[in-house]
Amino acid sequence: MKNNTLIIIGLILIIIVCALFINASQSGTPTTQIPSDTTSTTKTTKTTVVTKTSTDNQPVPQTVSGYVVYYTDKGFSPAAIQVPQGQLVKFINNSSKALLIVADTNAPSELNESKSIGRGGVYTFNFTYAGVWTFHNAYYPSDHGNIVVY
Repeated sequence: MKNNTLIIIGLILIIIVCALFINASQSGTPTTQIPSDTTSTTKTTKTTVVTKTSTDNQPVPQTVSGYVVYYTDKGFSPAAIQVPQGQLVKFINNSSKALLIVADTNAPSELNESKSIGRGGVYTFNFTYAGVWTFHNAYYPSDHGNIVVY
Protein backbone atom coordinates (compact mmCIF):
# COMPACT_ATOMS: atom_id res chain seq x y z
CA MET A 1 0.00 0.00 0.00
CA LYS A 2 2.85 2.30 0.83
CA ASN A 3 4.28 1.75 -2.67
CA ASN A 4 0.92 2.49 -4.29
CA THR A 5 0.65 5.75 -2.34
CA LEU A 6 4.13 6.82 -3.41
CA ILE A 7 3.35 6.05 -7.06
CA ILE A 8 0.11 8.04 -6.91
CA ILE A 9 1.86 11.01 -5.26
CA GLY A 10 4.62 10.83 -7.91
CA LEU A 11 2.08 10.79 -10.75
CA ILE A 12 0.23 13.76 -9.22
CA LEU A 13 3.48 15.71 -8.96
CA ILE A 14 4.33 14.92 -12.60
CA ILE A 15 0.88 16.07 -13.71
CA ILE A 16 1.20 19.32 -11.72
CA VAL A 17 4.66 20.05 -13.16
CA CYS A 18 3.40 19.37 -16.70
CA ALA A 19 0.35 21.59 -16.16
CA LEU A 20 2.55 24.43 -14.87
CA PHE A 21 4.89 24.07 -17.83
CA ILE A 22 2.04 24.11 -20.37
CA ASN A 23 0.37 27.08 -18.67
CA ALA A 24 3.61 29.07 -18.57
CA SER A 25 4.34 28.48 -22.25
CA GLN A 26 0.83 29.56 -23.31
CA SER A 27 0.61 32.74 -21.21
CA GLY A 28 4.17 33.93 -21.67
CA THR A 29 5.05 37.38 -22.94
CA PRO A 30 4.43 37.60 -26.69
CA THR A 31 7.52 38.11 -28.75
CA THR A 32 7.93 40.33 -31.78
CA GLN A 33 9.88 39.00 -34.70
CA ILE A 34 12.18 41.49 -36.32
CA PRO A 35 12.76 40.91 -40.02
CA SER A 36 16.35 40.15 -40.83
CA ASP A 37 16.21 41.98 -44.15
CA THR A 38 14.60 45.40 -44.56
CA THR A 39 14.44 47.50 -47.69
CA SER A 40 14.22 51.23 -48.32
CA THR A 41 11.98 52.97 -50.82
CA THR A 42 14.37 55.84 -51.46
CA LYS A 43 17.85 55.86 -52.85
CA THR A 44 20.07 57.01 -50.02
CA THR A 45 23.57 56.64 -48.71
CA LYS A 46 24.67 56.01 -45.16
CA THR A 47 25.00 59.76 -44.52
CA THR A 48 21.60 60.69 -45.93
CA VAL A 49 18.63 61.71 -43.82
CA VAL A 50 15.33 62.91 -45.21
CA THR A 51 14.25 66.16 -43.57
CA LYS A 52 12.54 68.24 -46.27
CA THR A 53 10.07 67.60 -49.03
CA SER A 54 10.02 68.94 -52.54
CA THR A 55 7.16 71.06 -53.77
CA ASP A 56 5.49 67.89 -55.06
CA ASN A 57 5.77 66.25 -51.58
CA GLN A 58 8.62 63.92 -52.56
CA PRO A 59 11.45 63.39 -50.04
CA VAL A 60 14.57 65.44 -50.68
CA PRO A 61 17.77 63.75 -49.53
CA GLN A 62 19.81 65.92 -47.20
CA THR A 63 23.39 64.89 -46.68
CA VAL A 64 25.62 66.04 -43.85
CA SER A 65 26.87 68.87 -46.08
CA GLY A 66 23.61 69.87 -47.80
CA TYR A 67 20.89 68.75 -50.19
CA VAL A 68 21.07 66.57 -53.32
CA VAL A 69 19.37 67.00 -56.70
CA TYR A 70 19.93 64.16 -59.15
CA TYR A 71 20.04 64.63 -62.90
CA THR A 72 18.60 61.55 -64.63
CA ASP A 73 17.70 60.71 -68.21
CA LYS A 74 14.24 62.10 -67.38
CA GLY A 75 15.54 65.42 -66.00
CA PHE A 76 16.16 66.83 -62.53
CA SER A 77 14.90 64.83 -59.57
CA PRO A 78 13.38 66.37 -57.60
CA ALA A 79 12.65 69.17 -60.06
CA ALA A 80 11.69 71.62 -57.31
CA ILE A 81 12.87 71.86 -53.71
CA GLN A 82 12.97 74.31 -50.82
CA VAL A 83 16.16 74.85 -48.81
CA PRO A 84 17.23 77.23 -46.06
CA GLN A 85 19.49 80.13 -46.98
CA GLY A 86 23.19 79.27 -46.87
CA GLN A 87 22.74 75.57 -47.69
CA LEU A 88 24.80 73.57 -50.15
CA VAL A 89 23.03 71.71 -52.93
CA LYS A 90 24.84 68.95 -54.78
CA PHE A 91 23.79 68.27 -58.35
CA ILE A 92 24.76 64.69 -59.23
CA ASN A 93 24.65 63.54 -62.85
CA ASN A 94 23.15 60.04 -62.90
CA SER A 95 22.15 60.27 -66.56
CA SER A 96 23.70 59.18 -69.84
CA LYS A 97 23.63 62.85 -70.94
CA ALA A 98 26.10 65.66 -70.37
CA LEU A 99 25.01 68.26 -67.82
CA LEU A 100 25.76 71.98 -67.84
CA ILE A 101 23.70 73.81 -65.22
CA VAL A 102 22.77 77.36 -66.16
CA ALA A 103 20.41 79.83 -64.55
CA ASP A 104 17.24 80.81 -66.36
CA THR A 105 17.05 84.44 -67.49
CA ASN A 106 15.17 85.51 -64.34
CA ALA A 107 17.53 83.72 -61.91
CA PRO A 108 20.86 84.82 -60.44
CA SER A 109 23.72 83.99 -62.81
CA GLU A 110 25.95 82.83 -59.94
CA LEU A 111 24.37 79.40 -60.38
CA ASN A 112 25.96 78.96 -63.83
CA GLU A 113 28.48 76.14 -64.02
CA SER A 114 31.42 76.81 -66.30
CA LYS A 115 32.12 73.23 -67.34
CA SER A 116 30.17 70.15 -68.39
CA ILE A 117 29.48 67.44 -65.81
CA GLY A 118 29.68 63.86 -67.09
CA ARG A 119 27.98 60.75 -65.71
CA GLY A 120 28.71 60.43 -61.99
CA GLY A 121 29.99 64.01 -61.80
CA VAL A 122 29.01 66.43 -59.05
CA TYR A 123 28.45 70.19 -59.04
CA THR A 124 27.99 71.82 -55.62
CA PHE A 125 26.51 75.27 -55.13
CA ASN A 126 25.98 77.30 -51.96
CA PHE A 127 22.67 79.18 -52.05
CA THR A 128 23.70 82.29 -50.12
CA TYR A 129 20.56 84.39 -50.44
CA ALA A 130 16.82 83.90 -50.48
CA GLY A 131 14.75 83.77 -53.62
CA VAL A 132 13.63 81.51 -56.42
CA TRP A 133 16.51 80.03 -58.39
CA THR A 134 15.38 78.52 -61.69
CA PHE A 135 17.80 76.59 -63.86
CA HIS A 136 18.10 74.14 -66.76
CA ASN A 137 20.60 71.94 -68.55
CA ALA A 138 22.17 74.06 -71.29
CA TYR A 139 22.41 70.99 -73.55
CA TYR A 140 18.78 69.96 -72.96
CA PRO A 141 16.83 73.17 -72.16
CA SER A 142 13.57 71.30 -71.56
CA ASP A 143 15.19 69.72 -68.47
CA HIS A 144 14.70 72.40 -65.85
CA GLY A 145 14.16 72.84 -62.13
CA ASN A 146 13.89 75.38 -59.38
CA ILE A 147 15.07 75.85 -55.86
CA VAL A 148 13.25 78.12 -53.43
CA VAL A 149 15.70 79.49 -50.86
CA TYR A 150 14.05 80.79 -47.68
